[in-house]
Amino acid sequence: MGEDLFGDDFGRFGFGSKDRLDACAAGFEEDGREAGRRIEFDGWSVGEANESGLSGLEIAERGAGIGSERKAEGFAAKVGAIDEGNGSDPRELIAELIDGGRILCEESEGGERREDERDAHNGSCAKHDIGGEGCGDATMLRTRMRNLWFVAFLTLLPAADWGRFRGPNGSGVGSGTGLPVEFGPGKNVAWKAAVPFGRSSPVVAGGRVFLTASEAGTLLTLAYDLKTGKELWRRGVKPSGLKPIYKANDAASPTPAVDENSVYVFFQDFGLIAYSLAGKERWRAPMGPFTNFYGIGSSPVVANGLVVMLCDQIKGSFVVAVDTATGKVRWRRERPEAVDGWSVPVVYLDQLILVGSARVDSYQLATGEGRWWYPLMSNGAMGSPVIHGDTLVVTASGSDTPWMPSFGATLAKVDKNGDGLISSAEAAGEQDWYEHFGWVDADGNQLLTEKEWETARQFGVGEYEAVAIPLGGKGKLENAAIRWRLKRNLPYVPSALLYEGVFYMVKSGGIVTSVDPATGAILKQGRSTGALGEYHSSPVAGDGKIYAANVEGKMAVLQAGAQWELLRVNDLEDEVFATPAIVEGGLIVRTRGALYRFGGR
Repeated sequence: MGEDLFGDDFGRFGFGSKDRLDACAAGFEEDGREAGRRIEFDGWSVGEANESGLSGLEIAERGAGIGSERKAEGFAAKVGAIDEGNGSDPRELIAELIDGGRILCEESEGGERREDERDAHNGSCAKHDIGGEGCGDATMLRTRMRNLWFVAFLTLLPAADWGRFRGPNGSGVGSGTGLPVEFGPGKNVAWKAAVPFGRSSPVVAGGRVFLTASEAGTLLTLAYDLKTGKELWRRGVKPSGLKPIYKANDAASPTPAVDENSVYVFFQDFGLIAYSLAGKERWRAPMGPFTNFYGIGSSPVVANGLVVMLCDQIKGSFVVAVDTATGKVRWRRERPEAVDGWSVPVVYLDQLILVGSARVDSYQLATGEGRWWYPLMSNGAMGSPVIHGDTLVVTASGSDTPWMPSFGATLAKVDKNGDGLISSAEAAGEQDWYEHFGWVDADGNQLLTEKEWETARQFGVGEYEAVAIPLGGKGKLENAAIRWRLKRNLPYVPSALLYEGVFYMVKSGGIVTSVDPATGAILKQGRSTGALGEYHSSPVAGDGKIYAANVEGKMAVLQAGAQWELLRVNDLEDEVFATPAIVEGGLIVRTRGALYRFGGR
């Protein structure tokens, strides 16, 4: 396995030769081969583990039963950073682990090492927090190194290439090299496929691209060949009717989630459905109807044998987890404090983290029990958070003052019959807010009361900002716990991005801001000239580049870095609402009417 796994970098990690590796670490090899042969052990799927957002140590403990070892928190954070897709290189991690491996080899060869070498080794153990007291013992070290190798191997096992909204754990970060800078309908096109309309984003696994759409009253799930773009299958369900929805949403807005067995899709007019990767329906879990004027916009997330779906709405908000194998409800938690929201959850170790319209919540992933929460206002949570080590970074775009005039002033202007209410007919001429009448009208009776008006008027007013929240808290977090705050250039719809040690926000107008994720200090702010306008798609990153598309279909390519630079703006000549996927050195981009693969092998 060694040379195949590391390629040209094999010698750089200090093993010298494969023979030496085989002689000194045969046990590591066997663990790896066995994992590769079985792919699933003790009921825990490797692919699912990689998608779950658990740290590498947690994955290894579940997969190999090594929970008896003292938890190496520092090491877990390092491997967790890889799982979170923040640009860390698994090879660099393994290079650090090899320090212990070389010492193990020296001990197994029977040579006496000098005392200062032993001290250096003990320092290495302390640095990586992998052993603690007594880690110089060869037998104990051998056991630990077997475990660590196994963890590192798991981080390199193939999983879903881009298995959910924004890829690995919602990070928006893809792997691979050679991502294109110049592309468009007539340039650098590997393939193009016509697709029905939908705002869901593409996901990729098993050599297939999956997305959802709606057409002629039918809710569609579609699969395309990653290499050729050929449509492999489509499956449809026909609900009794499609509920009218706000213009910025549609019946197929939630993005699918996929693991090594199934693709899971959610439609607000139907519920959850699971298909095998070959298109065979496995189960369905009907849900709804929902009370959300703007429609449900969150997407399913797969973790630890669960499909989690956040359903925040005007009233009756909840989060539910169903079994990936059966679709049966494992747990459900009501969210009475949540009113409307469209953010997609992320996972950190055993936590499920949700951003709502008035607070951020952490739940126990396995049971749905609450762990911690922090009050944070937004104009309807949309962007998903990102994870930086042991810190959650959330962007919440809110307001300091109400977005609507007072009820009294509006009543004096439009209440023609003097009944103290505002009817739909009376408000029809109000351009600033009339298109949201159906949302303000919480009971749906076509008449606005002062209570309904004030509830809507105050929505999103309060403490809003980008905040860095520690992930180890309990109960309500106090303001003193927050590591930094930033109240500038906050995006509304797009999620933020953490890539190669820099935090990025892209908002409408093409405004790009880079931030130090450790301190919240702004590093650079500017515009992606040529790609202004409104943004619904979230930025993604890979190969040292950032890709951000506006609704008009202008996609900016930035050179990533604290002092980012605009490399090019490409015109896709069609609207873009979906977030691209990054796989195999290429971009999978969905426009209003087409699915493209740009670049890649």
